[in-house]
Amino acid sequence: MTLAMCQVIVEEGLVAEDFVRAQTDLSLLIRTDTQRFLRARDLHPHGLDDQFFHLDAERGVVEASRENLLCDYTPQLEGEADVTLADGKTVTVRPLYSRLVEHLGQYRPEDVEATCGVNPETIRTIARKVAGGRTRVLMGMGANKAYHSDLYQRTMNLLLALTANWGRNGSGINCWAATQVDGQMISGMKAVPGAEGAEQVLQTLDSLDAMTRATDPTMSDELVAAELTRSVGAAGRQIVPPAFLWYWHAGYKERWNNPVFNDPAMKRSFDDYFEEALREGWWAGVARPGPDKPPRVLIECGGNILRRTRGGRATILEHLWPKLAKVVTVEIRMSATALQSDIVLPAAQHYEKVGMDIPIMGVVMSDAAVEPMGESKPEWEMFRDLCLAVERRAAARGLTEFAHSDGTARRYDELWKKFTLDGAFDTQERVADEAIRDGAYAGVLPPGTDLAKVRENGAVRFTDWGRLFMAKGQAAPWPDEGTPYSALSYHVDRGDPYPTLTRRAQFLIEHPWFVEAGEELPVHKDAPTMGGDLPFRMTTGHNRWSIHAMNMMNPHLIQTHRGEPHAVINPDDAERLGIADHGKVRIVNDVGSFVVRAKLSGAQRPGGVTVYNGWDPFQFEGWSAPNEVEPGMVKYLGFAGGYGHLRYSPLEWQPVPTDRCIFVDMVAVPE
Repeated sequence: MTLAMCQVIVEEGLVAEDFVRAQTDLSLLIRTDTQRFLRARDLHPHGLDDQFFHLDAERGVVEASRENLLCDYTPQLEGEADVTLADGKTVTVRPLYSRLVEHLGQYRPEDVEATCGVNPETIRTIARKVAGGRTRVLMGMGANKAYHSDLYQRTMNLLLALTANWGRNGSGINCWAATQVDGQMISGMKAVPGAEGAEQVLQTLDSLDAMTRATDPTMSDELVAAELTRSVGAAGRQIVPPAFLWYWHAGYKERWNNPVFNDPAMKRSFDDYFEEALREGWWAGVARPGPDKPPRVLIECGGNILRRTRGGRATILEHLWPKLAKVVTVEIRMSATALQSDIVLPAAQHYEKVGMDIPIMGVVMSDAAVEPMGESKPEWEMFRDLCLAVERRAAARGLTEFAHSDGTARRYDELWKKFTLDGAFDTQERVADEAIRDGAYAGVLPPGTDLAKVRENGAVRFTDWGRLFMAKGQAAPWPDEGTPYSALSYHVDRGDPYPTLTRRAQFLIEHPWFVEAGEELPVHKDAPTMGGDLPFRMTTGHNRWSIHAMNMMNPHLIQTHRGEPHAVINPDDAERLGIADHGKVRIVNDVGSFVVRAKLSGAQRPGGVTVYNGWDPFQFEGWSAPNEVEPGMVKYLGFAGGYGHLRYSPLEWQPVPTDRCIFVDMVAVPE
C-alpha cells in the first residue's frame, strides 16, 4: 500500500522535489548499463569509490558534495547525459529518480488492491493527505520483527522522503532508541575512579575522534560517532551478534537452510551466502563462538533464553544445552530458563535495589523500597562476589592468569580489583552514583548531579545529546525543556550528510545480494512460508498486562484477564473449524505445535491468529509454547556487508530471528 501511495504522489506531481534533490540519493546519477551509481572511480583510475554525481542543467555532470547537501545549483531529477569512462567507453547516465518512477509503475493502487485489501481511492486519498500536510509514522516495534521488515521501513521512509516529511515538527518516523548513556560508558572504561578517571576516558575519546576526522575532514559529528561505533563493533571485544551462536551451536543451521521457510527469490542456499559473508571478512572479529569452540558455560542475566528465543525451547535444549558444562541463571523468579539451570542466583527485585531505566531524554531511576529478601542481591554485587570466589579458587589450584577473548593475558588475582576499581565500585549504589557523576562531568547532565539529586527528583533531564551514535543520530539541536524537537533537522536545515554510503537518505542498495534478490530498490514481497505451506498466519505482540514474562504470573495482574495463555481467533474461522470461545485449540506447523485456549474476536483478521508475547513455557501443556512453531528464520540479506553503511554495529541487533507471520494450522482439541 505504501508503494502505491508513492506511485500516486509521483504520478500526480505531488513530490517535494527540492527536498528530494538535496536530501536523498534519488538525484544521484546511475549508469544505464549497470544500473549502479556513477562513481569517480568509473571516470578516473584513482577516483573515489564513494564520490557520486549530479546532473546540472548548465554544467552537466558535476560532483555531488560529500560534506554538505545544500548545493548552489539545482540537481536534475530527470534527463540524461553521456560520460566517458576511465577505459574509454561511453555510457549514458541519468538520475536515480527516473528509474524510481518506472519502478513505481508496477504499484498502481488498482494493482495492489487484491494484495492489501484497500480500495484504490482510499490509497489515493491518504497519499494526497500525506503529500499535503505533515505526516509522522509511529512505526512501533512490530515492523521490526517480520522477515521483510527492512523492506517495510525502506518503503515508509521513501514515502516520507517524497513528501519532505522529516526534519520538521509533526513529521518523521520513530521507534525505540536509547539516546544517552555517556555516564555508563565512561564509568565502564575507567582505569581509576572519580573525575580523574572520567577525564582520562574523555581524552581518549577526543583522540579517537580527532584520528577519525583526520582520515576524512568532511565528516560531521554524526558521521564520526557512527564510524567510531562501527569500529568498536569490528573489534568484537565485548558485544557480538548472537546469530553465530544460533547457527553453529543451537541447531539453527538446518532451519535457515530450509528452502520452504526462506525467501523464494534466493538463488543459492543459505549456507552459500553465510559462507561468502565470512570469506569476504564482513564479520571479522565478531563471528564467534566459532564452530570449533562450543560454549561451555552460559550465564543468563536479564533474559530468559528458553522463553524468548524464537525457534523454540526444545531446539535450544536439544542442541545447545548438551554442549554446556554449566548453566547459571540470574533471576528474580523461577523462569523457564531458571528451571533448566544448574545454578540459580537470586537477584534483587526492582524495588530492592538501585536501578536506572533505559535513558531517553533523562536519567530515570528506581530505588530500593525494601531490603532484598533472603539471599538475593543486586547483580553488580553478585558478580563482584563471583570475582572474589574465582580468585580464591584459582589460587587454590595454582592458576595465575588466563587468555581473555581479545587475546590479552589477564591475572586471576586482579579480577576483583579491576571489576570494582580497587573497591571504589563495591556496591550497585556506588556504581550508579559514579555513572551519574560521570554524565555530569561529561556535560550531559546538570553540573553537580549525583545519585542523591536524582533520588530527590526521581528523574533528571539531560542537557545535551552526548557522544554516542544513537544520540548523535538524532541529528538535531538539543531541545529546551517543554519544546519538541525534530530528528534529522541538521540534515534538512544545514545540509549535514547522512551516515550512509552516498551520504544521503539512500534508497538504492547496489550490493550484489540485494540486486540478485530484486531488492536494490524498495519492493513488495510476501512473507515466505515460515513453518510450512499452511492456511493461517500467526503473529504475536505485547499484551496490555506485561511487556515480557515478568508479570505474567503476578496474581493481581492475572485477575485482570483470563489468567492463562490464549490465541485470538476470528469467529468465522473458529466456527468453520469447530473451535469454541475458551475451548482448546492445537496450533501446529512443520516445526512443532502447542495447545492454547481460544479467544474469539472480530478484531482478528480472518486467516490470522494472534498469541501475545510473555507467557512462560510452563504455562502451556507439556511446556510447549508459541515459539515452538516459530522456525526462528533470519533474512539472509542481514549478513551482507562490505558496502558503505552495511557494516555490523553493536546494539543494532542484526540479523535476528522473526516472529511475525508464521504459517500454521489450527485444530480443535476435545476436552
